[in-house]
Amino acid sequence: MNSSAAIWNDATRDSTTDAWSPTIANTRAEAMARAADDDLLRYTTFDAGWDGYDGLTFRVETIAIARGIIQATVQALVRCGLAPSEITPGPASDGSVDVEIVVNNRTLIFTLDRGDTTKVRVYASTGDQVTEREETLEDGGLDRWLGWLTRKNGIPPAVGASPRYPGSRSPLALCL
Repeated sequence: MNSSAAIWNDATRDSTTDAWSPTIANTRAEAMARAADDDLLRYTTFDAGWDGYDGLTFRVETIAIARGIIQATVQALVRCGLAPSEITPGPASDGSVDVEIVVNNRTLIFTLDRGDTTKVRVYASTGDQVTEREETLEDGGLDRWLGWLTRKNGIPPAVGASPRYPGSRSPLALCL
């Protein structure tokens, strides 16, 4: 399987999925989320040129969405009793922010642009299988990616599928 669709193959589970007790998994996820949230809040205090060059400041809207992604991720991980290996935000000098989440052998990175927060770039990998696409996180987009991360579902449906109730109770909207 060399296509990007192979990334969604859930036929194999690794043993680390069941290695954590729910209490340890919850504590680990919540501690990582707090640290990531602290980092994101710190980004709002950066001045222009923060990177020693021409680094742009971070928009409050961009930081709020990144914080919402982290909150929704932790809720999904706690529900599933999974412990993340990593929940890390990353600032970029163009004013964009990455949120990287690693669970077992799955990596999910959301890149939020400074100017347009309606769409995000999503990078997902498991083993040597990688897929990248532009996506919206509203109307179930975040649910589909978190479902893949927690192994609750396979490939997210095509981008642009019309939702039954647009904007209703999406995990990202509930966290913002």
